[in-house]
Amino acid sequence: TGMTPDFFSCLALIYPCVTGMLAGMSKSQQLKNPSHSIPKGTFWAIVTCTMVYLTVCWLFGMTIGNRTLKVDKFVTASVSFPHEIIVRGGVLISCLGLIL
Repeated sequence: TGMTPDFFSCLALIYPCVTGMLAGMSKSQQLKNPSHSIPKGTFWAIVTCTMVYLTVCWLFGMTIGNRTLKVDKFVTASVSFPHEIIVRGGVLISCLGLIL
């Protein structure tokens, strides 16, 4: 493709997954046995998120053209159902929620 991803572009892909897990860990006071549940839950959250990310990347790579993946920075919204405005709105609401 002529483009080699660097460390920061790869970090930008996985960063939202990690911040979501950290938000879940902040609820530890509600657990019966936090010293057992937090490491186990964090491990399975990392495994689940990694599998979801790899599956989505693989499916996008198999179904969307190389040129489209390089040019369209919002390709997820372009292929969304029923309309791309839902994904764009979700991204906006998510960003606003992080600000709060």
